[in-house]
Amino acid sequence: MARKKTRPYRSAVRNEQRQRTANRIIGAAGKLFRAKGFEGVSIEEIALAAGVSTPTVYAVFGSKRGILREWMVRALFNDAYQVFVARALGISEPQERLRAAAAIARQVYDSERSQIGLLRGAAILSPELTALERETEAIRFERQESTVQLLRDAKALRTGMSYERAREIFWTLTGRDIYRMLVVEKRWSSDEYEKWLGNLLVLALLKEPHRAGGGGAKG
Repeated sequence: MARKKTRPYRSAVRNEQRQRTANRIIGAAGKLFRAKGFEGVSIEEIALAAGVSTPTVYAVFGSKRGILREWMVRALFNDAYQVFVARALGISEPQERLRAAAAIARQVYDSERSQIGLLRGAAILSPELTALERETEAIRFERQESTVQLLRDAKALRTGMSYERAREIFWTLTGRDIYRMLVVEKRWSSDEYEKWLGNLLVLALLKEPHRAGGGGAKG
């Protein structure tokens, strides 16, 4: 009788174990980063808090920067983000697609604020954090492409506005700096920010036939 093949099963088990280990490391690292800052935490501390060996941490993530990158990506582009994106991709009407983009921006920055907001103030002291922010901004820019493509294909972009300029404006208006100034500095609610941003995106990117009334900013 031929021996049954077990390699795929064993591989799946190993992958599942590795993912569980990675989740434990990320969870432990996140708590330490929030409490002590990125620079104040060592790989050894992360390993101890996660209940794994230091070599295991290096084997899974390669470096402390690798851990920080994964933590930031999970905070920004988490399961809730994926749900918002899936809904947005099902919307073909230009104005509603832009309002969905405002909802995505709100979700991303609300999550970021609660998960890694304490590190933002120390970004100037942490070249690693600054470099990783550039990476996540590049990811955000690329993921927004499909929305601007939809606007272009629907011939909904403002008259005279190029596709490239529309992408740049869209990326800028949905950036974290505007969220920070309004929600963090000026104490707007997240609902107010989302409504205002949706209205602004419609006005900034769409030509007249594709606009409709949508209320004002903070009341």
